[in-house]
Amino acid sequence: MPASAATLRAYRADWAHYASWCAASHLVPAPASPETVEAYLASLAASHAPSTIRRRFAAIAKMHQFNDLAWDGDHAAIRKTLPRVRVPSASAATLTPSLLRRLLETCDPSARGRRDRALLLFAFTGRLRRADLVGLQVEDVAEAAGGLTLRIGGAGEGKGRAVLLPRGSEAGTCPVAAFRAWQEMARRRAGPLFRPVSRGGTIGAHALNPDAVRRILARRVGLAGIADEVPGRLSPDALRRHERRRKRKPGAA
Repeated sequence: MPASAATLRAYRADWAHYASWCAASHLVPAPASPETVEAYLASLAASHAPSTIRRRFAAIAKMHQFNDLAWDGDHAAIRKTLPRVRVPSASAATLTPSLLRRLLETCDPSARGRRDRALLLFAFTGRLRRADLVGLQVEDVAEAAGGLTLRIGGAGEGKGRAVLLPRGSEAGTCPVAAFRAWQEMARRRAGPLFRPVSRGGTIGAHALNPDAVRRILARRVGLAGIADEVPGRLSPDALRRHERRRKRKPGAA
């Protein structure tokens, strides 16, 4: 059945958005490589509904088909990303951007400061649970045109779900810059991403535990002097309101 006039208008608008994104990312829109399409779909995760993402994917496919351009919509890179793109819940985190910025201002260039900056930006940009944060492995993080793609949960290639952390407009609030800065200090290509840092700056080998995330948040709130401005908002449930509280033994943070 031929597409309706309204559908064709939507396809044209969606294609225009995709082409504009490609231009800004210095990528070729057509014929599109699977990696370009994958990066574009991931870049929509933080701001668009799954139905919109699927429609824009369909628009890219249609425009290639209409113009007899090479197209591989069944490529593994695309099919692995499309159904797993997750839009973070707007109510999952309660910290405002201005207060988050004040927390980030307490993070100096030390190992602990770099780790905490990356952890804060990952937590509040990706709306991640504490368990998701401490479960992240270095190999779960990949740079994409739109920012950072995280593989959350599961084991092995293709498992878990994908979460996009969009690039920030400033280096101090950009998850990509924070990740790079922490990696420059941590120098790990595999294993736990977020690890304990001693008072002397020595980086541990094992992952933080979930309670360490709570203590890191509490420390940064104290350093920023904003405890009175976030009453109850940075409790153990601040990263994910419905996360079940569990008692864990204190660990190095």
